Amino acid sequence: MRPKTPGNWGFFLNMQKKYPHLLALILGVITVLLYWPGLGGTFFYDDYSNLNALSSIANLHQFIEFVFSGNAGPLGRPIALLTFGLQSAYWPGGGTILLGTNVAIHACNTILVFYLCRQLRLLTHNTCEASRSDNEFALIAAAFWALSPILASSSLILVQRMTGLSALFVLLGLLGYLRCYSHFKNHPRQQLLVQALILGAATVLSALSKENGVLLPSLAFAIEIALLNNTVVVQKYRNIRLAVLGLSVAVFLVYLSPLARPWFEINEYRGFSSWQRVQGELVILWRYIYLTLFPKIAYFGPFQDQVDLGYSVEAIGLSAFAWLLITGVAFGLRKRNPWPWFAVLWFLIGHMIESGPLLLEPYFEHRNYIPLLGIATLIAHASSVAIKHWGNLARLAIYGYLTILAAILLTLASLWGKPLEAANFWVETNPGSIRAVVHQVNLSMSSDSTALAENNMNTIQINRMMVAIKLLDKTTQWCKDCLSIYMQTLAYSCIIEEPDKTRVRLAKIDELLAQPKISIDITSVDGTAALGSLVVNQRCPAVQYTDIEKILNAMLAHEKQATSPGLVARIYYQLATLAYAEQRYDEVEKIISTADKKWPDAQPVIEFRIEYYLQHSSRIAAINYIREKMAQHQRNEVHLPRSYLIDLERRLQELEKNEN
Repeated sequence: MRPKTPGNWGFFLNMQKKYPHLLALILGVITVLLYWPGLGGTFFYDDYSNLNALSSIANLHQFIEFVFSGNAGPLGRPIALLTFGLQSAYWPGGGTILLGTNVAIHACNTILVFYLCRQLRLLTHNTCEASRSDNEFALIAAAFWALSPILASSSLILVQRMTGLSALFVLLGLLGYLRCYSHFKNHPRQQLLVQALILGAATVLSALSKENGVLLPSLAFAIEIALLNNTVVVQKYRNIRLAVLGLSVAVFLVYLSPLARPWFEINEYRGFSSWQRVQGELVILWRYIYLTLFPKIAYFGPFQDQVDLGYSVEAIGLSAFAWLLITGVAFGLRKRNPWPWFAVLWFLIGHMIESGPLLLEPYFEHRNYIPLLGIATLIAHASSVAIKHWGNLARLAIYGYLTILAAILLTLASLWGKPLEAANFWVETNPGSIRAVVHQVNLSMSSDSTALAENNMNTIQINRMMVAIKLLDKTTQWCKDCLSIYMQTLAYSCIIEEPDKTRVRLAKIDELLAQPKISIDITSVDGTAALGSLVVNQRCPAVQYTDIEKILNAMLAHEKQATSPGLVARIYYQLATLAYAEQRYDEVEKIISTADKKWPDAQPVIEFRIEYYLQHSSRIAAINYIREKMAQHQRNEVHLPRSYLIDLERRLQELEKNEN
């Protein structure tokens, strides 16, 4: 016999029965309050690499360019970038507003999770009227999901707004899809059409926020196959739904399978193969579940680069066996109790992209944002069963557990809200994380948000150059005479490598140019300009002007191998700029004149000669040169753009006026 509920639960239970919408709203508000201390937090590595262009938005054109220039994923994520662009005025100093928007999205998602879980419960019970227990089921599921500390980084890392926005459209799409069953229960064709439109639109919107959104049809398949087998209102056209939604799962499985990608090839950048990643993720998924149920603050944070895939064969084998066992048991019990089967199916489908064979970093907590909903519904179902049998004792334990989660979340958010203290904590608890150390150093050295952004961008640029050098060096292994690759590598080496290593790379270029035949292309020639700029700005101590001049003269020796006649003129132009930088003005006129003869249409050469005459010769010389160029154009000896001709005429008039 079920124990009687004591009177002190009466008000709360009455709220569940009569005011479920108010309870959902209150839960959303509580979520915001718990995250509130974290709004004083700072930005991190990925925030700067994806959002630093916000500081350059000054007009509509730049705004549009920012929205459609994303490179965080193959689709660019323009919807997420749109929300950031609208808040560009707050970057990088308005962290409270920016992070507050993330938390607001999480609160909205919390309310959507409540309604989605309630709708799932109603459909499994073949009813349209929610009982108090249905509302309590949805409340427990939503509270567990919203208050889980493992999801904190999804809101407190600014760029992870992409995760929250993508989930927002997923939840809206699924809720709309399920609501169609009751709204169009007497019109099955309209029901099917509207469901298709809702899922299609929500999938597009979600994927344009973050690519995980493409899993939306697969998640709908998990609901259909696990929970709605015995639901009366879904039976009409059910086979069509299952076929289409099941096809989406099949497409992803093929896309991720060895049929579509080299599973056993070690990736040079990541250092592991797809097969190794899949094996490691079998262990990591269990770690996610453990930290969800038994959260520990020391294990949560923005820096997880210390996590690798070096698990033992025993750990991988045990994890794989555990997944097979739990999946098999859940499948076997699905007719008696569908919720464990749904939880397993949902969790694994939700992790299919980011925790599968794709060569991403192994571990990030925010990857659980949608998958965790499966576990939340299982917790809610187990709670409902416990309450049914043990009444308020079970209820006390359940809400006590949720209170503990809330307390841990509050403590975690408070830590994130103290940037320097948090940085020190993350270095102590993640001693193998290079990013944690770099973040701590940048934070301690920066006096304000602008300086912090600049320091982080410098770090990002250095990391990118290191990766670029690694990839370029690999390219030269099979393209041993690709001069342009060596030149590009030398420029990166100037900035981040020791001078001795840079001199070795320089010697390799000299050796390459000493060969009888070597192809000279525009990238090779322009590479000398990049080197010259680094030398001028004292960013390349290992290279001198004489080294660049030697390279250019060696290129001239291969004039016949130049891929176009204009390249020779470019070489002379670069030689002229070097002579000018070293104040060898007596040589400049001779060199730039040669460049002009080789490429009389080149605007950079024309501009160089005009400025040279004005600075180191006479205004008359500049006037005569402009007149000669215009006369050459009239004789069809050169072909200059009309806009440039107009500019030359204007400048000629100004010079003649000043001369008179």
